[in-house]
Amino acid sequence: MTVHSIDDIDRKLEAYREKLALLETRRQDAERREAALDAVPRMLDQYCQTHGLQRADLYQVLEKDIEKWIKSRRGEEEGIHQHLKSYFARVLSEGDTVVSRQAPPAEPKLPAGLYTNPYSGEQVIKKTRAPKELRQWVQRYGLGAVETWRK
Repeated sequence: MTVHSIDDIDRKLEAYREKLALLETRRQDAERREAALDAVPRMLDQYCQTHGLQRADLYQVLEKDIEKWIKSRRGEEEGIHQHLKSYFARVLSEGDTVVSRQAPPAEPKLPAGLYTNPYSGEQVIKKTRAPKELRQWVQRYGLGAVETWRK
């Protein structure tokens, strides 16, 4: 009976040795990966220096990819969303505000009708929105002048 238990112990030891060997391999892989990732910032800096770029240039090129990556991490308990959430909460509490998009300035209102440019003879019909040519005329000649060209 003791022989059987020694065999049992030896089998368990062998199984643990196999698990230990697997864990050692995984650890070595993780160390290699970590060393490779630690080298990335230096490589980026060297690349930027070689090509006369700034890191911001790289980030702008990768902006959409970064956005997709951030969105794909939504729901993680400890991830980029939590870091950004706390960052923006801190920034907003300090009195800074996030820049919001402003509505484009209102176009000058011209009544509907047929407008004839006296300089070129070109005619433009405005129904609801001013056509591009009419907006360009207003920009070039001024609203007051273009209003007088309506027939």
